Amino acid sequence: MKELKEVRNLRPSFHNPLGLYSGIIYSGIHSMFLKGRVPQTFHHKKEDHLHTKSVKEYEPIEDPSPDHKLSFEILTSVSQTGTNHAENQLNHLVIKPEKVVQHVETNVGQFVGLLNKDCPAGVYKYCKTCSIKVPTQDITWTVPEGGGGPAYSLT
Repeated sequence: MKELKEVRNLRPSFHNPLGLYSGIIYSGIHSMFLKGRVPQTFHHKKEDHLHTKSVKEYEPIEDPSPDHKLSFEILTSVSQTGTNHAENQLNHLVIKPEKVVQHVETNVGQFVGLLNKDCPAGVYKYCKTCSIKVPTQDITWTVPEGGGGPAYSLT
């Protein structure tokens, strides 16, 4: 939690009337000297899911095939994360039955399967990105049993 408190103002500092350069200056001072020891917490003007744009607003990209030197298949990359969880756990993403039709229409129709683009490895069951980023805000996410997940390390 301490690490998160130290960086809580970095991203919001760029979204101010003075723009990019004031965000860079604030972030530098904040990171090198203040280390999160400031009384105020900056907030975003809009929730994250409101920034999600329709796939129609972007040009399609073509992903190159993995070269097995710098890029790898998704399953190979996921296996290298050290993810540890029981395979037979219940799904951690729940959409209320009455919201399923609207969820599918919006997220498949307008966003062409947002969860697959947000998390192509399919590990979205174990993080919270989908419940934050999905525009319909209809996903209930619960913590995996036993605290499983990637084996993060500080570098």
